Amino acid sequence: MVKLPAVRQPAMKRDSSVNIRLTSDEKDELQRRADAAKRTLSDYIRLILQAHLEEPSDEKAERRKR
Repeated sequence: MVKLPAVRQPAMKRDSSVNIRLTSDEKDELQRRADAAKRTLSDYIRLILQAHLEEPSDEKAERRKR
């Protein structure tokens, strides 16, 4: 599971959007986790993506091997 920041960071200007298709089950699970983290679904997904982008590339390569 991705570790999300405990403290909200100052809002950065968001000037792009991304649309994705998910199954209802995937969306429901993400919504449940966002609710548990007291975040909106879009903010929760943005933080997951941000954490992935900040992850060192050697960890990404190791995860791909699994």
